[in-house]
Amino acid sequence: MTTIERNIAATRAVYAAVPAGDLQTAVAHLDPDVRITYYGTESIPYAGDYRGIEEAVKFFTTVGQHIE
Repeated sequence: MTTIERNIAATRAVYAAVPAGDLQTAVAHLDPDVRITYYGTESIPYAGDYRGIEEAVKFFTTVGQHIE
């Protein structure tokens, strides 16, 4: 499997795991230096810049608490 194929497989796994509430699987596919940036106003509770696994978990948890 090529690097591109591995990246696509990991992305698909994360996108499937997060809405299913399976953060353990999602986090297992993230690089320890992951950076998630969600642009938006202060009215969006999960808008911001998240760096590292702990902050990624915080982001996914906050999104899950506010989106059905």
